[in-house]
Amino acid sequence: MHKETAEVKPRFARGWMDQTATVIAVAGVAAGFAFVNVSADPSPSAEHYADQRALREYVRGALFLLTMIAPLLSLALGLIGRALVGTVAGVAAMAFVLVWVPSHLRACCGGSESSVIGVLRGINNSQQAYASSCANGKYAPTLEALTRPPDSGGAPFLSPTSARGPVYGYAVTMQIPEGAATGVVACNGTRAVSAYFVEAHLIDAIPGRRNFATDERGTIYSNDDGTVIQPGMAGAEPVQ
Repeated sequence: MHKETAEVKPRFARGWMDQTATVIAVAGVAAGFAFVNVSADPSPSAEHYADQRALREYVRGALFLLTMIAPLLSLALGLIGRALVGTVAGVAAMAFVLVWVPSHLRACCGGSESSVIGVLRGINNSQQAYASSCANGKYAPTLEALTRPPDSGGAPFLSPTSARGPVYGYAVTMQIPEGAATGVVACNGTRAVSAYFVEAHLIDAIPGRRNFATDERGTIYSNDDGTVIQPGMAGAEPVQ
């Protein structure tokens, strides 16, 4: 009788360890999915960026810790309790964290970069339209100047929402390069210039993410060393 009771206790302990380790592993996997989804979300609105960014980073941090700790804890419980199911669950969760999460995180980051590249191309197209139809071959000096429609009526050259940052976690700014000449008064009342420079840099630096820039030549450049690209594109390479 006592022998049977003694055998039941280890089985009960292993069963408890199996269940606990499996639940923790599942929680880690769920946190990993949530972490990637939060990271892939578009950036907060400009009006409430500071508050929303702080909350988003807090949530990302909590999910990241759970994603990393849960598989380790699950694996430890499985090994300590000699629980086969718990050990397998821990190993599977570790594989998920080490393989699936990084690959999908890179995919989501790449999506944000593609969106920012699209924004810069849209600005270049708007500048070309401004130059050809409004400013006798010259360019708008600011993003806000592109959002002003012609005095005679019509649509603006750039949507006002595109001139307000941030964009997918990037700050987008336009400036007049040194040496650029001031041209004619354009059809929308703005003073046109002979050259322009636009750069987009990450508001919060993230390893492996790129910064971008472009100018009146229309080529988009990037770097991945964390520095803001300056006029002249020193240290940047054309985007392929």
